[in-house]
Amino acid sequence: KIFALKEKIAGIIDAGMSEPEASLARPIVFGGQRGLEQNIRDNFQKTGLTHIMAVSGFNVSILAAVVMAVLLGLGLSRRYAFYAAVALLAGYIILVGLPASAMRAGLMGFLVLWALKLGRLNKITNSLVLTAAILLLINPKLLRDDAGFQLSFLALAGLVYVYPILEAVWQKIKLPKFKGVSDGLLITLAAQVFTLPILAYNFSRISLIAPLANLAVLWTLPILTVLILIGIPLSALLPGLSFVFFLPSLILTKYILAAVKYLAALPFSYVEVDYLWPGWAAVYYFMVIF
Repeated sequence: KIFALKEKIAGIIDAGMSEPEASLARPIVFGGQRGLEQNIRDNFQKTGLTHIMAVSGFNVSILAAVVMAVLLGLGLSRRYAFYAAVALLAGYIILVGLPASAMRAGLMGFLVLWALKLGRLNKITNSLVLTAAILLLINPKLLRDDAGFQLSFLALAGLVYVYPILEAVWQKIKLPKFKGVSDGLLITLAAQVFTLPILAYNFSRISLIAPLANLAVLWTLPILTVLILIGIPLSALLPGLSFVFFLPSLILTKYILAAVKYLAALPFSYVEVDYLWPGWAAVYYFMVIF
């Protein structure tokens, strides 16, 4: 039944959007890359943006926070808004098929909701350690065999520990600090510091343009996710107006595809890595941690 419902929702998105935009909208909401042309997948790899086509902790946390905010805005108490948001979050994770990435993202989203329920800012370091501990308790092999697990937590560790250092260096050398732009660039660089060897080892490719690509695209993800999730029930109720409901999502997905295509075609946007000895990765992490 879950698979049938997922397929029905995918059909609603297909009816409301043209291709290849619909094939990009589906993985942003449900994960996976089914239906995307190989050249588009390659462009996302070259620009370091494959992660947006997954049910990530980033997407789910943003979605959970938006749902909680809406419920509080409708007048629900924090307690009941929390329970309702957790139920919706659980339903969403079940809907996408309970893959490891979705379970990971769901746990992070739950911790964000818990922090909102308490009325305190989420302690991201505690959330990181707690989520990793729970998942490894369930399946210790994730630490060795699941690249998605490794990348998710290493990227977050980069934000926690490397970003403050990069920000301090940026301020020390008195580089211009345009609101939002420099932060986005530093956040992407911080995530890449910890994930670089894993990306090279597993995908034999390192994107040199990833910081710029993430800066150009990441701001659209929370907006696009919310727009798609709004468009789905409206299109189910009024299928004749499906194109109208999905028009904002169509515009944003066209922008993402155009940006990715342009950036992937730039000279030296990525480098191929034919072989990486695991020992070099160990040396790299030792130096970074030091």
